[in-house]
Order: sequence, then C-alpha cells, then structure tokens
Amino acid sequence: MSETRQAIARGETLKLFSDEFRSPIPASDTARAVWELVKLNKPGLYHLAGSERLSRWEIGRLLARRWEGMNPKCSPFRLKILPARRDRRIRR
Repeated sequence: MSETRQAIARGETLKLFSDEFRSPIPASDTARAVWELVKLNKPGLYHLAGSERLSRWEIGRLLARRWEGMNPKCSPFRLKILPARRDRRIRR
C-alpha cells in the first residue's frame, strides 16, 4: 500500500500542492507509446505526457473519488509558502 493510502487509512489530512502542476498520462497510453518508439528503433530522449495540466491537488481529488470507502481528507497547500527547497537532482 502506498504512503498516501496508508495516510488516508490512518485518517490523516493530505496537504496537496495547488500551485505545482503535472501532465498525467494513463499507463496504457505510456506503454503504447513506448512500444511504438521501440518499433522505430530510434534511441533518444522522448517526453511523453498527457494533454491536460493538473495540479497535485486536482490529481489527488480525482484519485480520492476512485478509492471508494476510504473517504480521504485533502486540503490544498501552496508550494510558494514553503522555504526554498534544496536541489534534489542527482549530481554527477
């Protein structure tokens, strides 16, 4: 069970960013696109994303509807109010 689902099961309120965005894509679409690229035999870096821009808050609300019986509590949270985050990218 994911950390998110465990937090929901414990009755915790999830704080989800309303000002950070993603472009989710269904796993089946991702798999289809990857296989099409494999067939082309053209190595490289490709960007795959959904066509819709959603905040983490919006994504959380959509997922909450799918988790029947869990009754998750979510509240929007603004990334801008947090202190500057350290750069978490891997340095080589």
